[in-house]
Amino acid sequence: MNNRKIHLFLSIFILSLFLNIHCSKENTVNSPQETEADELKIASPENLAEVSGIVKIKASISNNLTIDKTQFYINEMLEFTDTQPPYEYNWNTQGCTNNIYHVLQIKGYHQNNLIATSEIVTVKVMNTGAPSDSIPPTVKITPPLMTLNYRVW
Repeated sequence: MNNRKIHLFLSIFILSLFLNIHCSKENTVNSPQETEADELKIASPENLAEVSGIVKIKASISNNLTIDKTQFYINEMLEFTDTQPPYEYNWNTQGCTNNIYHVLQIKGYHQNNLIATSEIVTVKVMNTGAPSDSIPPTVKITPPLMTLNYRVW
C-alpha cells in the first residue's frame, strides 16, 4: 500500500512538471513581441555633463510619437517653446553661476495635449572666465558704540 502511494505521488509530480514545462513553452512561443514604448528624451546634453557658453538642448522622439510642439524647461521654469522639428533650444549659460547644477526637461504636445515628458537631465554649468562663487566672503564685526542715557525725574 505504501508503494502505491509513492508511485501515485511520483506520477502526479512528473505529470505536473511536464504540464508546467509544456505550458510555459506555449506561452513564450505564442506571446506577442514586446514593442518599445513611445518616448521623448533629451538627446543632448548628457546627464551630469559639464556645460558652458551656448548649450544646444536636443529632443529625441521615438516610435512615431506625433508631437507638434515641445517646451523646454530649465529648473522647472519654461524657457522656450519650439513648434518646428528638429526640436532644439540654444540655452545661454553665461548668466548662470558657475559650479551649480541645473535640471533640464522637455514636454511634448500634440494638439495642445501633453502626451510625453522626458526624463530629467542634470547638468553643471562651468563657464571659463565667469565669476565663481568659490571664494569665501570676509566678514568684519564691529561692536556697537556704548552710550548711556540717564534721566532724572
